Amino acid sequence: MDRQTFTRSGNPPHIPSLADAIRSKLTGSFHIFVRPGFVDIEAGTWEGVTLSAVQADVTAAPDATPKVDAKYLVDTGLPTVQQALVLVLLDEINLLRANTIWPMTARTLAQLRTALKNKIDAL
Repeated sequence: MDRQTFTRSGNPPHIPSLADAIRSKLTGSFHIFVRPGFVDIEAGTWEGVTLSAVQADVTAAPDATPKVDAKYLVDTGLPTVQQALVLVLLDEINLLRANTIWPMTARTLAQLRTALKNKIDAL
C-alpha cells in the first residue's frame, strides 16, 4: 500500500466523516492514520487521484467530538436495539397525536432525526 500525507491544522478529523468524503476518490480499501498536524492515508493505488481534492476533504472534515460522533450515528444508523426503541417511541407518540381531540399529523422519521440532531447541538 502506498501512503500519502496531508496537513491538518487544529483538532483531529472525525475519521468516519473523512472516510465517507474520500471513499469515492480512492479505489479499493484504504486506511487513515492521524497524528498531530497530519493525516496519513494509505491506499492500494493513488493513480488518477487528485491529491488537492483529498487535501480539501481532510481540511473540511469536521473535528472529532462527541457531538459529531452522536450526529453521525443519527445519520448513518443507530445500533439495532436503539433503532427499535426509537421507532417504538415514535409509534407511541404518533398514536397519542392521532387520538387527541384535535388530531395532529404523524411525526416522520426524518423529523425525528432532525429533532435529535438539534437536541445534540443544544447539549
